[in-house]
Amino acid sequence: MIEDDSGRLWFGADRGIFSVAKTDFDARLSGQIDRLQCKIYDVDDGLIISETNGQKSQPAACRTPRWSSLVSHPAGCCGHRPGGRRGVPPPVPVIHRLVLNGKVAFDDQAWPLSSFRDAPSGSNLRVDLRVSPASHRSLEVAYGAVALQGKERLRFRYRLEGVDPDWVDAGDRETVNYENLRPGHYRFSVRTVRWFGGAASPVTTLGVAFEPSLGETRWFQMLVAGLACAGGFAMWRGRLRQRDRSHQFQRQTDLIRQREWIAQDLHDALGSSLTRLRAMSHHLRAHVHEGPAREGLDRLSTEVDHLLGRMRVFLDGTDGQDRVLGDLLAEIREHAATVLDEAGLLACWDFPTHPENLLLDARACRAAVLVMWEALANVVRHAHASEVRVAARVLARRGDPSTWLELAVVDNGCGLPARDPADALQTPQETRGKRRGIEGMRSRIHAFGGEFKLLSSPGKGTSIVFRLPILRRLS
Repeated sequence: MIEDDSGRLWFGADRGIFSVAKTDFDARLSGQIDRLQCKIYDVDDGLIISETNGQKSQPAACRTPRWSSLVSHPAGCCGHRPGGRRGVPPPVPVIHRLVLNGKVAFDDQAWPLSSFRDAPSGSNLRVDLRVSPASHRSLEVAYGAVALQGKERLRFRYRLEGVDPDWVDAGDRETVNYENLRPGHYRFSVRTVRWFGGAASPVTTLGVAFEPSLGETRWFQMLVAGLACAGGFAMWRGRLRQRDRSHQFQRQTDLIRQREWIAQDLHDALGSSLTRLRAMSHHLRAHVHEGPAREGLDRLSTEVDHLLGRMRVFLDGTDGQDRVLGDLLAEIREHAATVLDEAGLLACWDFPTHPENLLLDARACRAAVLVMWEALANVVRHAHASEVRVAARVLARRGDPSTWLELAVVDNGCGLPARDPADALQTPQETRGKRRGIEGMRSRIHAFGGEFKLLSSPGKGTSIVFRLPILRRLS
């Protein structure tokens, strides 16, 4: 073993001449490197024979001024001269087969080989490919290198950017396979090195872009996430609305129960008292046949009947049971006929002969009856009319799917004055009291989504027309 001027040790062996740097020994002992980087020179590098172990000649190696090292072998000796050709890079690798998603993209007969072969020596060779979406993404690459001598000393290193964090030492293996790749851009690089180290070849690069499927695209994922958020928000809002409806239903049930209790109390207390009062008036009328007392008893009996009728209306509105249109119109007509007949007014009727089988809200029916009573009472007390027209009809507006009940009271009396001079002499509370009847009727109708109109002029009578929505049509 001899040392040259560059600090490298030279010695012969059965397989050729070995050369290793002295600094590598120190680095190996200190743990900086895993193994010694030896250069081997054999028949492929010009030796006549690889056996240079010095068994048949001594000394086995020496130095001369011309040669940095001379090593003997059975056929003579061979030497290394400083300044000779060193560090020749290994051949550039070639990718000769590519399989994408189980299908051959190209092989050694296809066009990419020519582009690799025709590229200038020493440059980074590169080809880019795009792959259509697939359920399973795989990449298989076969590569190789052309070497006229020493091919068994070539080693390959490869790296797939995005998968391999560093270069992978493949040894003499010339294929690599990747499975279950994600969509995106990948760059496969391969280069050759000699097994004892030294300079590496230029890198051959292949770019592959796997297109994402519809479900893997960013906009689709954002859309799905947005729909999921919207669905979750809708479910949350639905649960809130359901809870609110449940609470509202509970409150409505409690209110109906309270109304039923009140109605029961009115029926038991006030109803029984009015019934006894009515029975007493009828008993007295049986014993008084004429005179002012008889007239007073008749008026008392009539007022008691009216009070019983009003109480019945109140009780019907508190049970929460919807009413049929025919029953409502019959009750309104019966009451109007009684009131107008007692007042001596001519009644004109405009009611449907056969009312449709429609259903109305119980509270809306009560409001309609009370408004009709108030309108007829105003006619009797203030209108000084001789004729009153009472009308009812069912309306279906064009473009409106809902159905409406229209009721009207029209008289030919004195009408309402444009301005009442007496209001100037009355207090605001008294003025509001005179208008409270009309405002009360309007507020009752508007509370159920209805419409209220009052048309009047001095000397031309008064018309009160209001409309209420009908719930549904009975089958």
